[in-house]
Amino acid sequence: MASRGCVFFLQAATNNKATTMPKAFMTGTQRYGVPSRVRSDHGLENTGVGAFMIAHRGPRRGFFHHGKERSQSAD
Repeated sequence: MASRGCVFFLQAATNNKATTMPKAFMTGTQRYGVPSRVRSDHGLENTGVGAFMIAHRGPRRGFFHHGKERSQSAD
């Protein structure tokens, strides 16, 4: 089985507030550094993460991808 990425930080939450995901993401970046790329679904809770990645890495560079998961199969 081949892996195309890794989860660098995982945190459970009991709410779906828009501020929860960016806070957890920033905790992870402080602990492990800023990832080279982030993939996300279209959920609005991820806009803060996308804004951070674009501000940190630059626009139009492909550091934040969002949309449907293209492949669920193991290689």
